[in-house]
Amino acid sequence: MEQLNRELLKLLSLGDENQNSIIRRFDDLAKKYGTLNLEKWRNLSNNKNSLLHELVEKKLDDVIRHVLTECQFDVNVRRTSDGLTPLQVASANKDRFMCDLLKQFGATEIQTEDVSTWLSDADKGKSMNIVWIDLEMTSIEEPEILECAVIITDKDLRELDRDNWVIHFNQSVLDGLGQWHQDTFANREKGGNDLFADVLKSRLKKEQVEEELLAKLKIHCPAKMCPLAGSSIHIDKQVLQLRMPKVHDYLHYRIIDVSSFQAVMRRWAPWIEADIKKQLAKKGQETVNHRAMDDIECSMNNRKNESQINGRRKRSVSPSIVERSYPVARNQQADHRNQQADHRNQQADHRNQQADHRNQQAYNRNQQAYNRNQQADNRNQQGYNRNQQADNRNQLYGDEKRLLERLDHEKNFNYDLNIMIMNYNDS
Repeated sequence: MEQLNRELLKLLSLGDENQNSIIRRFDDLAKKYGTLNLEKWRNLSNNKNSLLHELVEKKLDDVIRHVLTECQFDVNVRRTSDGLTPLQVASANKDRFMCDLLKQFGATEIQTEDVSTWLSDADKGKSMNIVWIDLEMTSIEEPEILECAVIITDKDLRELDRDNWVIHFNQSVLDGLGQWHQDTFANREKGGNDLFADVLKSRLKKEQVEEELLAKLKIHCPAKMCPLAGSSIHIDKQVLQLRMPKVHDYLHYRIIDVSSFQAVMRRWAPWIEADIKKQLAKKGQETVNHRAMDDIECSMNNRKNESQINGRRKRSVSPSIVERSYPVARNQQADHRNQQADHRNQQADHRNQQADHRNQQAYNRNQQAYNRNQQADNRNQQGYNRNQQADNRNQLYGDEKRLLERLDHEKNFNYDLNIMIMNYNDS
């Protein structure tokens, strides 16, 4: 396959005036390697174009007609790096003729899908890497790059690679810069950061730096997948587009601007910004010295510290600094806690009421049982009284009999006594 790659790259190097020759050589390669291998081929030296993508970019319309007609290539094949079809590439290049040609062979406006579905497992991981770049320049209006530094990290800000370049300029160019540059980039004994001295010592040219930086990006980043990051990074991005277009075009169009995060925190979470400044001050980075690598490290530490602080603070308004600085927030927290306490007390009262109700029900049941027992006792007492009355009646009748017997006995005794008295008197 390496031989196929060399032969195809050589074939594609021919101009559009040699399209018939390209077609003949293409047919020879199809016989030698097979049409399927030609269709599977990807150009690893750029955006991992398929052969059809290469033909579209080189505007080889006759060759395109041949491979789509005779070899029946997939007209909607996707590019490995970003999932774009040949039609989408032609549309991005504003090539109306090529768009119309591809549509004649059935090319459709397919919606761009998540690029991760077209990446290898290795590139999926690399696609999340972040490219931190800082440039020191001659000016904003007509910028020339004096110094360039890069740190490539993974998504968790773990460093993967770094490098630093200083580009040579003559003394006359440096003398023509403004007073801020003269003060900031002067020698250290004059209070500067020594950049001018390093610029004069350097033998590097901008073009060499661009190639070395691009080569480093290709090691760690898939094409057009990784964002540019730094402080006020939109300025660096504009300068890259102007002075290092290859690097600019290789990166993703999105950026991660640390300055934007700082602006948001200053307005919405000032306590987090205060903590970050404390952490940076401990590392001696409360200010930057306008050397490219130092500025990148400061930007990265800013993001690392914010991530760590947010990780420690699960709640957004709990830190003591908020309680000291924001009485309104503190009062709101107190009101919220009081409302929670009232709610808990209401729940406790409700539970107590339910308990009282259950106790009252139990008391009522006990009272009813007591009343039933009392009624039973009353009925038993009534029965006892009736029995006692019956017993009393039976006992009364017996006494009356004994009384009658006694009365009869006394009556008889008195009768006999009276007779004796009467007889005594008669004698």
